[in-house]
Amino acid sequence: MYKSIVLAAALGLGTAFGCQPASDELARIEREQSKAQLEVKEAEQAAADKSTAAQAAADEIVSGAKLDFEKARDDFSAVKLTDLAALDKKIADLEATAKDKTGMVKLGYDSSLAKIRERRARLALDIRAIGGTSLQGWDAMTLELDKDTRELAILIEQAPTLLLL
Repeated sequence: MYKSIVLAAALGLGTAFGCQPASDELARIEREQSKAQLEVKEAEQAAADKSTAAQAAADEIVSGAKLDFEKARDDFSAVKLTDLAALDKKIADLEATAKDKTGMVKLGYDSSLAKIRERRARLALDIRAIGGTSLQGWDAMTLELDKDTRELAILIEQAPTLLLL
């Protein structure tokens, strides 16, 4: 019996001491696992913060570009309205000259002025449409308006000389 007790005690102590290193190992693994999970969460948060900062920077750049485009569009519209006002003055001068004319000369002026007014009306509509122009259509629209403005100016300048032909 004495041997059984000693044997049981020895086995109990052995088991207790044998389990101690296993439980220490298990605790160490759990601590490392918790530490790794915390590092993963911190890395994920850092990545999310960087992504958010990058998106904010990109949004700021896009916003600035939109404002620049809107300003350029407004500036171009103002220039075209100024051009149109200058052409309107020349048209008024032609109309004043036409009032003093008679006969075939008057008919020539009236015919030229009708064409000029029609072109001027189309140009004015196109200038009003500048505000709705997208970035994709910007280049084509500016080229077309510049061309139409030049053509109207030429038509106005040539109106008196066309009557002499």
